[in-house]
Amino acid sequence: RNRESEALAEKLSAITGLRNSKSVFVNSGSEAVNLALTLAKKLTGRQKILKMDCTYLSAFGHGQISPENTNLISIPINETEKIASIDFTQIAGFAFEPGNLWGLIKIPDELFIAAIAEKIRAYDGLLIANEVTTGFGRTGKWFGFQHYPYNPDIISVGKALGNGYPVSGVCVAETIAGKFEHSPFRYAQSHQNDALGCAVG
Repeated sequence: RNRESEALAEKLSAITGLRNSKSVFVNSGSEAVNLALTLAKKLTGRQKILKMDCTYLSAFGHGQISPENTNLISIPINETEKIASIDFTQIAGFAFEPGNLWGLIKIPDELFIAAIAEKIRAYDGLLIANEVTTGFGRTGKWFGFQHYPYNPDIISVGKALGNGYPVSGVCVAETIAGKFEHSPFRYAQSHQNDALGCAVG
């Protein structure tokens, strides 16, 4: 804990719209996304993560696309009819990467995202915004999710946060942070809340 991390957390709280949120800062986008997915799994007790089919989440861990990662479920972008085939009782969260998919610019349909978000909420899953690539003004707003009726519980940020310096972060809504009082979670990393990285951010 240091003044730089606290100051950056306050700025993120203001621009994400997650008032009184809590943040932690790490090194890479992959790490930030994996921490967000870990939190969702911990809080829901579920293992499945839903994403759009051409979304990139991370180079390793829970978000890695590989035959061994059977807990990652993909839905074809903008195919709303496919939503009915998903068992949302098994889904910990929907990891939404808005507008940037595998290096292409594809804009998910607003009604498609709204329908998924409604299902996630109905079954007590969490809404995650993967803003590692799309965050900090790259879509015309501070964050890509702000173009949608999508109010995330957890936001992962990176890339433009440090503009080349290795810093990323995870921001969680106040209600989500409060749940850890009843379900403690420990996460430690050598450069967690690195003062220089937070100052750069």
